[in-house]
Amino acid sequence: MFQDWLTIYKKTRDSTILKSDCICPECGANSIDLQFVGDIRERIGYLDMWCTTCLRGVHISRVLIPEGEPMISFDDPISTMTDRIPDFKQITP
Repeated sequence: MFQDWLTIYKKTRDSTILKSDCICPECGANSIDLQFVGDIRERIGYLDMWCTTCLRGVHISRVLIPEGEPMISFDDPISTMTDRIPDFKQITP
């Protein structure tokens, strides 16, 4: 299943594919969401991607955050992350 999540991530990097077009590999819902968190200057950090229906997803470390992609800074208060990213069950490789 982890590989399926990576495939979804690759699809969302294609500007013609919307998150709403992606199907959760765990439950089949069209409710994928994602959030980058990282260093604002270097644009390196991590990605959390989850299904808002079943609350399962992945945490991918050391990703290059694309220019223009919304992100939360490592320097932001922890509440910024916890307000945006739910407590989801992580699927591991």
